[in-house]
Amino acid sequence: MTPLLALLLASAPTAPPPKMNWYWYRIVGASQGTIARDTGAAFVAASLYLNQSAPAVVNHRREPLVLPRGTYRMAVVRIEHRDAKFTTAQREQLASIIAEVPAVTHTQALQIDFDAPQSAWPFYKALLHDVRRALGPGVFLSITALASWCTTQSWMAGLPVDEIVPMFFRMGRTRIEPPLAFPACQSSAGISLDEPGVRLPSSVRRIYTFR
Repeated sequence: MTPLLALLLASAPTAPPPKMNWYWYRIVGASQGTIARDTGAAFVAASLYLNQSAPAVVNHRREPLVLPRGTYRMAVVRIEHRDAKFTTAQREQLASIIAEVPAVTHTQALQIDFDAPQSAWPFYKALLHDVRRALGPGVFLSITALASWCTTQSWMAGLPVDEIVPMFFRMGRTRIEPPLAFPACQSSAGISLDEPGVRLPSSVRRIYTFR
């Protein structure tokens, strides 16, 4: 093995397993059942709230999270907003906070969950580039996406992420079934146990299940 190849392998992120459980703000412990060995856990580590042009309010996870030793762990950061101006100062603050999450939570992967309105797409793109630079190549970076974003000419083209997870639940009257037009939206999917019936194509290699 050449020194260059060894360096590239050492810096490559460890991808999540094919099955991932999403855990939001609730207690996760032995009483909630065991996690299969081939299943990882994506848990909300923090929520960031943007209001107009004010600095973000940070709400860290307080609910206990008990996972079996060896479980693949992915920290999720949720971004919410109310009349946000999506300023440069807000972007810089969010990038700094988000980039610290893997080290604080001792996780090898990070997922950002942001239902960005169209007006925030340039802000979100720049934020993801900031986060990717701060994280370096060794952390697996994932984002969730509305299924409606996954068009042929998607605004997400060129994002510096390792994975895009379109969500197929809580879409109201909008029912969009995979496969989606945008290639980066075809290998992962997010579903919910209380909304069965989504037909996933063979191209889906990783499924996130909201529990």
